[in-house]
Amino acid sequence: AYHSLGFCYQHGIGLEKNDEEAVKWFSLSAEQGHAPAQLSLGYCYRNGVGIEKNETLAFVWFEKSALQGNPMGQNSLGFCYEEGVGVERNYDLAYKWYHKAAEQDNAWAQGNLGNCYTMGWGVEKDYREAYYSFHKSAKNNMPRSQFRLAGIYEKGLGVE
Repeated sequence: AYHSLGFCYQHGIGLEKNDEEAVKWFSLSAEQGHAPAQLSLGYCYRNGVGIEKNETLAFVWFEKSALQGNPMGQNSLGFCYEEGVGVERNYDLAYKWYHKAAEQDNAWAQGNLGNCYTMGWGVEKDYREAYYSFHKSAKNNMPRSQFRLAGIYEKGLGVE
């Protein structure tokens, strides 16, 4: 319930929008181990929403969410490793977490996994696997992956 109240404050649903109040309720829920609240709190820290920006704490909360199997937490943790947000850049770990989230049909992670295969981040370059990852993400209505898939078709990478 705490996380839902935080969501309402963050988006002004039924009460006045108040990012600081949202963070308060996300924190209460996150401290109790609620994975979606941990994800939301990580987002607030990463972007400085309702609280001072702190990439290290963003990473900590994303990791807590990811370790509980939350696919968006796993994708966010992968992003932290890919971009060096709150942690040293590590493409192997970015690939690992994107892969875990993609296995749960997370469209963002499927697209990010496609990028890993295209760029050789944490895995050997494999345009066929990139194609499969972008295709799954595109079927899940991810515009960025639809664009990347079009590029693969245009260049004939990993497709016959």
